[in-house]
Amino acid sequence: MGKRFSTNSKSVESVLDSVNLRTVKNKYCDSLSGGQQRRVQFATAIINNPKVLILDEPTVGMDVVSKKAFWETLNTFSFSKDLTIILISHDMEEVSEFCNRVLILSKGLLVSDSKMTNVQDKIEKRSSYSVDKSQITQKQLEVIKKFSFEETDSEIEFKYQMIDEVVSIGKIPISIIKKNQSNLRQYFMEVLENVPSE
Repeated sequence: MGKRFSTNSKSVESVLDSVNLRTVKNKYCDSLSGGQQRRVQFATAIINNPKVLILDEPTVGMDVVSKKAFWETLNTFSFSKDLTIILISHDMEEVSEFCNRVLILSKGLLVSDSKMTNVQDKIEKRSSYSVDKSQITQKQLEVIKKFSFEETDSEIEFKYQMIDEVVSIGKIPISIIKKNQSNLRQYFMEVLENVPSE
């Protein structure tokens, strides 16, 4: 499976078990599915109990089931070891679910380095709420206009910080307030847009 470069390497059988490949251990790699081949690559990477593991687009070519199994395996492995994993990915969903720190590069330069919890706070603060104007009275509309930053023919939109005022002062039922959730991809694009041009 892999050449051993560590005195603390794992057994082949335990690695096969950890990546759920024991049943195909006697097959040639090129006869395996794309997801299985990616797990073989992961197995060869972990057999020597590394301290740092670099994963470059690790789930490319995997179907949804294989992706789920891969991340479950990786989460189990990473939490049980003293291991730093560097994930290189364009899949923002994977990044948000797996990573606890996010670094953004632009033209080879580091332009952002934040804990995921801080990024999630920033994303939440970029989220907004809106109310369908047809569901409120003219009086309510006039009140919540004070807290709005954008209005269209059909909706009035306000930042998440204003929700208490909109509900309490505007007397707007929470049930008719729609959340417009920001996400990691939007955050990523905003960071890149604010990188000074050379």
